[in-house]
Amino acid sequence: MPLIGGSTAIPAASVVANIFAGNPLLELLPSDGELAIGLTVSSAAGPIYGDILFDFFCGTEWAAADFPMRHTALVATPPLIPDDFNLSCMGLANDRIVGKVRNKHATVAAQLAWTVIFSEA
Repeated sequence: MPLIGGSTAIPAASVVANIFAGNPLLELLPSDGELAIGLTVSSAAGPIYGDILFDFFCGTEWAAADFPMRHTALVATPPLIPDDFNLSCMGLANDRIVGKVRNKHATVAAQLAWTVIFSEA
């Protein structure tokens, strides 16, 4: 059950099409299994509730749309297990995993911290 984590910068008023792009373990699933995703977001300007939204696709399954995540302090903080792990899906080998994040705030950039737990079936 590997834990894979990272952090993604989200400029003001922008979209990051896939936070998992280029990750050899996540962009295409290596085998059948379950994904659990934890997310937190932070910004230097403090909480920007409702302005950072996440869409999650697991193969052909649309697992989440406009999902808001917990805001942490001014510095990106890794998601807490189990508190921040609100999204999950079952995937098949070679399913494309897409995590799209949008920053609707016109002037404030943000930092997304994410962790994925992959449990092989």
